[in-house]
Amino acid sequence: MKNFTEKVKELAMSLGAGIVGIASMERLERITPTGKVPSNLLEDGRSVVVYGVPLLRGAIRSEDLRLKRYNAVEACKKCDEISFNLAQYLERNGYDSLIIHADVPVDFEKDSMLGTCHCVMLRPRQA
Repeated sequence: MKNFTEKVKELAMSLGAGIVGIASMERLERITPTGKVPSNLLEDGRSVVVYGVPLLRGAIRSEDLRLKRYNAVEACKKCDEISFNLAQYLERNGYDSLIIHADVPVDFEKDSMLGTCHCVMLRPRQA
């Protein structure tokens, strides 16, 4: 039988993520800029589900900034959809969850917009 971590990863992939991982809050605290640490958002959190949604190669190669922006917005919408579904699954399984809203990358220069990342934080529900 698969452990819960593997089930969460498989769900994220089935919802459209191209890559997914789960990191401990403690580890992220060591590499996150001061003031932006995950525990500021979910105090009792233990883990963060992080995933990426691949952007369309055609959009990345396009010279049309309007099309690049549109495709980035669509990728962000997909991230939010994945996050909401993951968070619901986690909460049904006893983990309080917090969605971090996807945002459009600011830099639309050629070859710089490689993907949109997103995460869902979770902690065990208190009895």
